[in-house]
Amino acid sequence: MMGTDRVAATASDGISAMLARLVQSDFATLYSLFAALALTVLALYPILAFIRRGWAVKKDDIFSSFSVKAKQLYLQTFMKEQFEPATAQQTATERFEELYRARYGRYKFWAPFLLFGFTTFIATALLSESAIGWIQLETHQRVVFIGAITQGLPLFVIPQVAAAGIGGAYIWIVSDMIARARRLDLSPADILNATLRMAMSAALAVAVVQLAAPALALPLAFAIGAFPLDTVRAMLRRLVSDKLGLGVGIEDNSTDQVFNIDSVDHPIADRLLDADISTIAQLAYADPVQLCMRTGLGFDFVIDIVSQALAWIYLGDRLDDLRPAGLRGAMEIHSFLAQLNDPAQPIYALMTAVLAVVPGLPQDTVNPPRRRKMDAAQFLNACDEIANDPYTQFLVEIWRDGRSTASDVAPNYAALLKPVPA
Repeated sequence: MMGTDRVAATASDGISAMLARLVQSDFATLYSLFAALALTVLALYPILAFIRRGWAVKKDDIFSSFSVKAKQLYLQTFMKEQFEPATAQQTATERFEELYRARYGRYKFWAPFLLFGFTTFIATALLSESAIGWIQLETHQRVVFIGAITQGLPLFVIPQVAAAGIGGAYIWIVSDMIARARRLDLSPADILNATLRMAMSAALAVAVVQLAAPALALPLAFAIGAFPLDTVRAMLRRLVSDKLGLGVGIEDNSTDQVFNIDSVDHPIADRLLDADISTIAQLAYADPVQLCMRTGLGFDFVIDIVSQALAWIYLGDRLDDLRPAGLRGAMEIHSFLAQLNDPAQPIYALMTAVLAVVPGLPQDTVNPPRRRKMDAAQFLNACDEIANDPYTQFLVEIWRDGRSTASDVAPNYAALLKPVPA
């Protein structure tokens, strides 16, 4: 039995000696650099795929949403440009493409791409060397860490909390890059933000875990990389405020925030916030093309939420009550007034009936809301202001342009709305 133990110990010593020789011949350093290179390539691949293919797909999506007339109208509305009638169409097309490439061209991606690659390589190299340095070589005599073995090139072993921060940031950043590339929602600013998150991940992890219990240090350091920098900043501000009793960092539950718009949930609100849009008024008067590119949202969806925002700044949360009547946003209100303007049309009877009912909404008799009702004059004045807003007219023209001109379904609404005999 003792002989078997001696053989096992000799084999263990042999393996340890072989690993020690590999370490002393800079194997660990070379391995860590190879691992860092592989991790960097993985992080860069979705960005490169978007630059090569996704950017062109996104460009085609934008351009296909705009006819020549729509491009001309966009340039006149947001760029304040005028065109000679004889060459208006050609000039508008060329100018729109020139403007698009100047603002969102591929060339804007390359500097952030290279900076992100360099930062990711350095961070993952430190993580890889530290991971190797923590590997234990065990013999029958002792346990030794690879990082403690003398070698030609020293291993840079960072604290475990810092390494956990880098590892967590890498996982969440690369996952976010893959998701953004898949949904065509990637901009140079996103890459720069990812670079900053990667560069500061270790420092943030070390700073945040000082406020937590020691047992939670490593899990918290790893998880902190999941949060964008704005979220981390808010967390730290709130923690410091609580510690010092400053009373800052209170949640803003104002009704003017974009997540009050229908179909805008918190993830979409975060994407709008990335484009510096946090309030409904900002959304109402935002450039829809820039907003589409900076958020990655579909152009028709952007048009819809901007239309809602234009109506919201006049009607507030009463818009929620009007939506079941078909008055979803500024474009629908514009159409409502236009249909009220022609008594000869069959739909006129329906519009007058809507006008008689809508200002009094909601009509919940079981649990009546507290919002004050409007009379017809107030409601029509608000609708007039909404419909004649230049941005509403722009949205209407963009929405109609290039779409089907088939006639609306218009039964005999006057007959349908007659009271049923008892």
